[in-house]
Amino acid sequence: MFSTDPDALGWNICRYNAGGTSPEADAARYRPGADVRAVLDSDGAWHPERDMAQIACLKDAMHFGANRLELFANSPPYWMLKNGNTLGGDGGKENLKPDCQNAYAKWLADLVAAFQTREHISFNFVAPFNEPSAWWWKPDSSNQEGSKVDWPTQANVMRELGKALSDRKLNVGISASDENGAEEGFNTLKWLTTPAPNGGGITGALLHKLNVHAYNGGANWQVRLRKLAAEQQIPVVWMSEVTFREAKPEGFIPNDMRCAMPITRSIVNDIRNLHCSAWIYWQPIEPLQQDLKYNYTYGLIPTSLDTAVNFNGKTYQPGEGLFAKSYYAVRQFSAFIRPGDRLLATGDDSTLAAYSARDKRLTIVVQNDRTDEHRYDFDLTQFGSWVGAVKVWRTANDKPGELNNCRALPAIRITGTQFRDTVPPQSVTTYVLSGEM
Repeated sequence: MFSTDPDALGWNICRYNAGGTSPEADAARYRPGADVRAVLDSDGAWHPERDMAQIACLKDAMHFGANRLELFANSPPYWMLKNGNTLGGDGGKENLKPDCQNAYAKWLADLVAAFQTREHISFNFVAPFNEPSAWWWKPDSSNQEGSKVDWPTQANVMRELGKALSDRKLNVGISASDENGAEEGFNTLKWLTTPAPNGGGITGALLHKLNVHAYNGGANWQVRLRKLAAEQQIPVVWMSEVTFREAKPEGFIPNDMRCAMPITRSIVNDIRNLHCSAWIYWQPIEPLQQDLKYNYTYGLIPTSLDTAVNFNGKTYQPGEGLFAKSYYAVRQFSAFIRPGDRLLATGDDSTLAAYSARDKRLTIVVQNDRTDEHRYDFDLTQFGSWVGAVKVWRTANDKPGELNNCRALPAIRITGTQFRDTVPPQSVTTYVLSGEM
């Protein structure tokens, strides 16, 4: 995921889930991977052994190239909750005790400081909420940590978190509010940034980064949210979580591009509409057992958990996974559009383009989620005359004896200031132009 080696994704952002669940909690109540125990107790005791695997993954990600780190919390720690349950508040209501709002902010700051001093991990951002306006955080139905956090509480926690980080001399930005979609994100941000007493009075000086998920909301709300963030002088916008399975209930189809196209459509739409500087995938590794049980394709690398599982004539041992078409489709973007590249406007809603002034490299990625092929005439007039040919890579459905997993294709000749190509249905194609213009 984080290496830039051939066939790797080349990601550079890692978000660490700061758990708040009790060491005595019933793990069976949580889905696989969601039982995240608190490593910093109320008395300040440090217990990294409760989350050894995730901490090890974070350090490995840093080793392989992750250089932008964010600590996020799905729920405050269990001892600060009204019902003591990190699955959610009773009836889906706010669960954080009113007299623990300041303590929660201090706990987050202490957690960031502890990671820095004890584990030598320095976070760039801390995100205190996750989908805080959602109705589904309920102990009788949720299977992962979550907590509804009302707007006034969000504003107070953010202010206290800012003070706590400053008191500890931690150069860490605050991110919020990680709402499920752009409409909720807009409504929350609108209230938070409205001056008191009608709103939270939060400004861009405190809210360093807007986080929003992309599960719903549509283009109109994404554009409105982006403009509101700009008006409030919030310097950074991230699409901080999303993933999709195949658009229709077509079954577990990891070798079929239908499992990839909803993800690639989201990448293009979210970046074009939000103008976000990061697009972050939620959990690239998902249980292979779960995919087979529910008959869907979820995750870029469906991986066997603690028992062996058979699929398509092969036995996958615990820890062994397969690479879905969605993995290679996502790689078409992340391996070629690199940190520091400047995103450019294009005249097509299925296309992303980026330019590296340092490397004099233009990258164009086209995702064709339609069922028919489409011809593109790329106009490079604004770049002048480009010397050399266009390198091409494509992920598409395989043909007999031919794997199309981010496969290099013959270069395309540039004629004057244009080049042309026809992209097949259900495909992602990357074009790279480099060299002097």
